[in-house]
Amino acid sequence: MRQTTVTVASWKRYRAATSAPALPQPTMARGHGGFNQVGADDRQAVYETSDLPQVYCQWLGMRLPTEAE
Repeated sequence: MRQTTVTVASWKRYRAATSAPALPQPTMARGHGGFNQVGADDRQAVYETSDLPQVYCQWLGMRLPTEAE
């Protein structure tokens, strides 16, 4: 099993290749400290739903672990 952080820069590359939607802009009120699509490219991307990480992993030819794993 591989572990990697999805950065804003890597999500931008994915978007350019697939025309995927922009990631939602998290709010500080919800406890998120990073910003998607703005700010430093080396920051961790913040997801609002579980389907976005799944499609990103599929694009990389990988998958997310199951709950049992």
